[in-house]
Amino acid sequence: MILQYLQIMMKLFCYLISFVFVNVSTYILTGYKRDILITNAYIKLANDMHNVLFEDNFATNGLEHVIKIIIEDDQIYSLGVMYNMITVPEYPYDNDLLVSSNIQETLQRLIKDELSKYKNIAVPLIDETQGIANRKNRRKTFEILNMLILGTARRRITGIALKHILSRAIDFENVTKLMEERRLVGTETLNMNNRITRALSGFRPGITLLQICRLIALFMSAKFPALPPTDIHIDSDMYTCTLMNGITEDQKFRKIEGKWYEVDVDDITNVGELFKEQLNIVFFNY
Repeated sequence: MILQYLQIMMKLFCYLISFVFVNVSTYILTGYKRDILITNAYIKLANDMHNVLFEDNFATNGLEHVIKIIIEDDQIYSLGVMYNMITVPEYPYDNDLLVSSNIQETLQRLIKDELSKYKNIAVPLIDETQGIANRKNRRKTFEILNMLILGTARRRITGIALKHILSRAIDFENVTKLMEERRLVGTETLNMNNRITRALSGFRPGITLLQICRLIALFMSAKFPALPPTDIHIDSDMYTCTLMNGITEDQKFRKIEGKWYEVDVDDITNVGELFKEQLNIVFFNY
């Protein structure tokens, strides 16, 4: 009799534990979806701020400025953290929803802090209620959010920003033309200097090979969100960048006479497509 009682109590205990676990997991997942949604709103806000000067750093828009800050700091922002922030939030970092929620909140703070530097403009508060009348309905609405749709919505904005940043970072043809035009004119006009500044805008002086590689990896993670590069190998002597994910074939990129090309993984003298052409592909409508 006592044994039966203990068995019943054990089954009940296991049921209650599983019930609590499911509810806690659902609650955490719902909170993470909410964080992605709010971060998307911050990203759109940053992207809508055009041609701004943050202290002494010109940026075409606020989002590009924030992405550059992340790219430049490889000590704080690893590849996985960057992906979760910028391109694939639907795949939790290290399969940890709580850590990923913290990453989303970190990006929110970074955007808010950086945009506030522009003429001391106070960043508007994001409406977290999304027009929902009460807390119960609000939670239900967050629960039914689709993670893939949220991720796609982010890439529609951040993918274009990455394209613009990469275009300026890897292709200096436009800068060369502008400088030649300035030389032929013979005078340095404010308008001409501003055009050159815009063409060169982006990274602080001395952009590194690692930063270029991180940018390319981010771009590829937006292009193929299910299989982002998990590792980067750089060769400073040959000026190459190899992206690896351990599943598909590695990709190698090389800078040749000021331009970036995709080259053969095993033979870097076998030059393929100009990387600039890959930037022209529209791939955010999946």
